[in-house]
Amino acid sequence: MLIRIYLWLGFILLFTQIAIQGVNAQGLSAILLQPEMDGLVIGRQVQYMVDATGNLTLTDIQERSRTGALRWQQIKNDDPGFGFSQKAYWFRLLLENPQDISINWLLEIQYPLLDRIDLYFPDCSQQQPLYRQRTSGDLFPFFQRDLPYRNFLFRGFTEKKCRQFLYIRVHTNSSLNVPMRLWSYPEFEKNSHVEHILLGVYYGIILVMMIYNLFLFFVIPNSGYLYYVLWIFGYGGYQIGLNGYSFQFFWPNSIWWANINVPFFMGFGLVFLVQFGRKFLNTRHTMPSLDPWLRILWKSGLVVMAGVFFLPYYLVIQSATLLVLVAVITLLATGIIAISQGYRPARLYMVSWTMLFAGIVVFALKTFGILPNHFWTNWSQQIGSIMEVILLSLALADRINVIKKEREEAQQQAIVNLSKSMEQQKLYLAIQKELEIAQRIQDSNLPKEPPASAYFEMACLYRPMASVGGDFYDFHQKSEKEVGILVADVSGHGVPAALISSMIKIAFRSQLAYMGEPVRLMTELSRLLDNRKNDHFITAQYCYLCMEHKRIKLVNAGHLPLLVYRPSQDHIFELRPRGRLIGLLPQQDFEELEFTLERGDRVIFLTDGIWEARNSEGRLLESDGFYRMVRSYRQLDARSFNQAVFHELQTAYQKNGEFEDDLTLVTLDILL
Repeated sequence: MLIRIYLWLGFILLFTQIAIQGVNAQGLSAILLQPEMDGLVIGRQVQYMVDATGNLTLTDIQERSRTGALRWQQIKNDDPGFGFSQKAYWFRLLLENPQDISINWLLEIQYPLLDRIDLYFPDCSQQQPLYRQRTSGDLFPFFQRDLPYRNFLFRGFTEKKCRQFLYIRVHTNSSLNVPMRLWSYPEFEKNSHVEHILLGVYYGIILVMMIYNLFLFFVIPNSGYLYYVLWIFGYGGYQIGLNGYSFQFFWPNSIWWANINVPFFMGFGLVFLVQFGRKFLNTRHTMPSLDPWLRILWKSGLVVMAGVFFLPYYLVIQSATLLVLVAVITLLATGIIAISQGYRPARLYMVSWTMLFAGIVVFALKTFGILPNHFWTNWSQQIGSIMEVILLSLALADRINVIKKEREEAQQQAIVNLSKSMEQQKLYLAIQKELEIAQRIQDSNLPKEPPASAYFEMACLYRPMASVGGDFYDFHQKSEKEVGILVADVSGHGVPAALISSMIKIAFRSQLAYMGEPVRLMTELSRLLDNRKNDHFITAQYCYLCMEHKRIKLVNAGHLPLLVYRPSQDHIFELRPRGRLIGLLPQQDFEELEFTLERGDRVIFLTDGIWEARNSEGRLLESDGFYRMVRSYRQLDARSFNQAVFHELQTAYQKNGEFEDDLTLVTLDILL
């Protein structure tokens, strides 16, 4: 089936590639200038001829036109496009100003990848017009342009009651697309402003999706998310180069890189586009006969990336365009196969790639000169890519839900099977006994009472979701004025999480010497507890309190922020220095944050089971709901505050009479 698709595409590209439509010009119709021109499309009023040698000058063109040795052809499309060509193309157009005033105008060529453009502009005041030459293109530094704009702009004016012949010579190694527009200055300013907004929204969506999926990669260590982020980065870099923004803003003086960055990012994106498809659909196991094709394709992307540095541009850009087309067709085929295998996430996957495929195919056919240049063909990739990004993000979410549902169904089936067998029932009772033992062990891990001091009052509350949980807290107290507080949350629940919390206690107690050095203490904990081979990770927060100076020093390892409520200002400070999860990523440096306390401040440590508690309608408590509790119960002492919070959670934020996670709340009131 895949081979038939490739043959079909080759048939279309071979037999629908036709000569650019044109007829011998009997005469050149004049373009009537107006004081207000809002992107006047002039393609059908332009003639062209091909300079096969590339050596003809303007004088040669004019002389041969007069003698009839050179025959101009009329363009029949709004936006002329000639595919890839190594020849030089000449264009001529006739401007006529029927007004009684001079008209200033802007000529825009809306394809920023052209290498060289020479505009020959006459002076109406001369009986024998003297032509002035202006040169632009991406082979010249950006600052040499008439106006600092991503596309090519040429300024000009036409005297009243004047007719002018303009000549344009274009030579490029990229696709030879020459969409032309005539503008008056005010209309161009308004249009470019709207265009910048739309493109800003487009690139904003691309950036947001990159950040979102990068966050998922750090939270869920799945390489599929990283591949998707890198694919979006490559595609975004390609689009910025294609639209001319990268040359304008990022490397306006680097002509070499400005000319090769588009195929480079095409190859970069191709590598991770294919790798993401392989990971998402698990083609190595589900489609072993098709997976070798995909491996060849992503390695071809590496060849393109390397080829831009030593191969001719026209060869690299054409190869990259064809490879991307083949890759998208292949990924569509894998999606069809996955759907036929009953894989539910493949449906949205298929729709998303169909949108991108349609945009890429339309743009590629326009690039090869098969389709005309207009708004939909020029912007087809942006439209298709936005749809692809949104739909594929939904597909990723659906994939997570499918995996979660499968795990839940497997757990439910295991429970059903357990209840049907006496032996399994005995095993269940034995497990319950072990859980009771684990619970007693965990109870012994937690401090019986919080530290006592005349300078502060502390209260602790802990409620596991199951018999045992993964939340943990402990203290180091050197004196009434110095105390270190650790709160941690192990991912998951039950015995494995409880055992890891026991390891945290042992590791924490061994670091008493670093009580006043939060960064060193957390670094040692991370080193001792780092085990990325298991499925658990740890969030933690350590705070060193010194009442001598009324200051705290804080480090955070992916945990919720430390909250400080200041009644004098009725303000809640969120303290969250930089730090990643323990056990998920390699060791890193932790950031230390210092904060000065005042008498009456309330310092609150908590785990995410509190913020993520749900009411009967499924709505999360979140930070806003908890902050409301903090203010509502601000008059209570620390212990009463904890009890009031827990009572409200029990009353309004339980699902089916149970919490969905462990709850830990440590409250510290500053008395002096």
